[in-house]
Amino acid sequence: MTFTRRSRHLAIVALYGLFLLGEVASARPPGQRWGLCDGSLVPPPLGDPDVRNAPSTPLNIEAGRASYDADRSEYTLLGRPVITRADQRLKADRMHYNAQTGRVDAAGDAYYQQYGAIVTGARGHFNLQTNAGVFHKLRYRIEQGHIHGDASRGEIENPELSHYLDARFSTCEPGREDWWLHTGSLTIDEARQRGVARNAWLSFWGVPVAYTPYISFPIGDERKTGFLMPTIGNTTRGGFQAGIPWYWNIAPNYDATLTPTLYSKRGLQLGTELRYLLPAASGRSQFDYLPRDMAYGKDRWLLDLEHQLHVGRHLQARLDVNRVSDDQYLSDFGTNLQQTSNVAIPSRIDAALSFPNWILSAQAQTWQAIAPNSSARNKPYSTLPRIHFSYSPSLGGLPLRFRLETEAVRFVQPEAGALDTGSRFDVMPNLSLPFRTLGYYIEPAIAYRYTTYRLDRPDPTLPESPSRGLPIYSVDSGLFLERNIELFGNALTQTLEPRLYYLYVARRNQDDLPVFDTTQATFTFYQLFATNRFTGPDRMGDANQLTAALTSRVLSDTSGFEYLRFSIGQNFYFSNREVTLPGTTEHSAYSSDYITELRTGLPGLMNASLDYRWNPGGTNNRRLISRLQILAGSGHVLNLAYRLQEDDGQKRLSEVDGSFLLTVGANWRVVGGWNYSFLNQQTQERFAGLEFNSCCYAVRGLLREFQANPKGATAQLQTGFLLQFEFKGLGAVGNAIPTFLRQAIPGFRPTP
Repeated sequence: MTFTRRSRHLAIVALYGLFLLGEVASARPPGQRWGLCDGSLVPPPLGDPDVRNAPSTPLNIEAGRASYDADRSEYTLLGRPVITRADQRLKADRMHYNAQTGRVDAAGDAYYQQYGAIVTGARGHFNLQTNAGVFHKLRYRIEQGHIHGDASRGEIENPELSHYLDARFSTCEPGREDWWLHTGSLTIDEARQRGVARNAWLSFWGVPVAYTPYISFPIGDERKTGFLMPTIGNTTRGGFQAGIPWYWNIAPNYDATLTPTLYSKRGLQLGTELRYLLPAASGRSQFDYLPRDMAYGKDRWLLDLEHQLHVGRHLQARLDVNRVSDDQYLSDFGTNLQQTSNVAIPSRIDAALSFPNWILSAQAQTWQAIAPNSSARNKPYSTLPRIHFSYSPSLGGLPLRFRLETEAVRFVQPEAGALDTGSRFDVMPNLSLPFRTLGYYIEPAIAYRYTTYRLDRPDPTLPESPSRGLPIYSVDSGLFLERNIELFGNALTQTLEPRLYYLYVARRNQDDLPVFDTTQATFTFYQLFATNRFTGPDRMGDANQLTAALTSRVLSDTSGFEYLRFSIGQNFYFSNREVTLPGTTEHSAYSSDYITELRTGLPGLMNASLDYRWNPGGTNNRRLISRLQILAGSGHVLNLAYRLQEDDGQKRLSEVDGSFLLTVGANWRVVGGWNYSFLNQQTQERFAGLEFNSCCYAVRGLLREFQANPKGATAQLQTGFLLQFEFKGLGAVGNAIPTFLRQAIPGFRPTP
């Protein structure tokens, strides 16, 4: 990855702007530490700092030669004297100690140590009564924040507050300082975990890169108000991008981030994010606004709200709102490297009241269509509201199990009169008689599903209050067989679990019923044992079928870890299935396609899965989903996947993707990914990134090329690039790159 002279110049300009603003923030969650250098800067403490001035704390003096002036109560100490008290130690070539005032004047290679700090200088004085002192031509080390440096003069005002003139400091290892902050004056306040520098400039590898008349920065792990490190990038649609977030630590459980971002092709965008955490609630609110987009000609904005409420153990609620100003927003502002292929954006509010035997939930959901030129038929229904009630009472000593599921929904379409709208009420009681032992089980069940509607329909020939009621009968049964085996010296158990499931659903003509939220369910191994081949109650599939399946597992006898699971199953039909969705047909067949599942893994090393659907009878239906993840410790990840789908011989999907994380040495990490569609014969997405992360600074870069509309036929790839800096101890870095990589590379973990 190469950088042009212009990109280097822009990076320096962005850093220069950051330092002019002067407040550097720490926005880490409480308790999360920077990955600072691990080597201790100071020796272990000599004693307890809380007893420094206690009357019973002894003061020890060692010297090669000593004299005492009784008139002035002053000792003259020579021969490299040492004064020790509690956690304090003072050394020099010679000292004068006034026992009455507590002042010690030290000359010649002066050394002072206290809990968490060391100061060495040519000369200085220190008062043992006030714990304050002054040193000249000094070097200092402070354990909190891993800070060290030098100065022409240093003043210890108290054990937690010190001031320095003509100073510099770094958080790198002593002798390996890749960056320095040079200052006219520097204040380190360990009690407030804050440092303040004036007339400061930053050098990186000996090259000055930024200047500021004032800068405040965090020390330690506490969050702090101020500016975060900048994010620099470039995209095809937005042009050059530079953003400098400002973090506001409002309270221990409230914070906000304001991010002005300049796009060379569009203008200045202001991003805002507010977060809070309460005992019964938490959430975040994001609003991004760009006035008068230079390329689009209108104001652009994004609203994203996520809030959760937990009242006791029984009441929970969630609000999730997503809105954009126009259908091109996500494509134009994919500068945070997020996916931009959504066709509709949901917003919803949920609430649930739960108790041991019943759950009552309510939901309202709306959609904003962002697919260009989408018609009303392609826009999802809004549910205003959806109310669901589930009841599973305890029947005492009876062996029966009873469950009741009810749902009431009102469906709304944004374009009135285009499609059916109205209300749907669905109720399904279920009664079963389970009989289980360690070796086998059998569970007959009976259910009844009743669905009724109150509709507004554009077609006057269709009924406004259709309904449907039908019984559902099923019998589920299985065996549990196992044997002990040994492999590579490990004691294992292999199981053999055959299963038979019979389902009968009466046939009813349902052509008069609307289709609000119901589709054909994906035919998976789980679907072999479902009572309905459709995803919603608008259609209840007729059935007279038997499912035969077999599962075998290999488990560890000691840990219970499942090394292998293989399943295969098939439906056998005793009558043709006739209930369909509009525009679809059911093929007459005596049996379904075969469904297989394979799961395998080794703890911490590898996991793989394969789902395959096929029919040897020549129906030309195939679906393959395969995944492989290889892990080599926490620093290496390799992911491979291939997906294929054919319906009636027509290929619907054929794509491969891979991603990796590779740690090189102690500091370098390389990431990459690629998604290719064989169906469209084009790359859907590819990205590559590089990170250097030492204990005192980090640089991250990521280049991504992606299809703005992966379902389209265009081969035009958009380009996005982000560059981030972090000087540890001077502030935190934005999270755009780690956020994308967590989504794009399963198993990715950001470095501290």
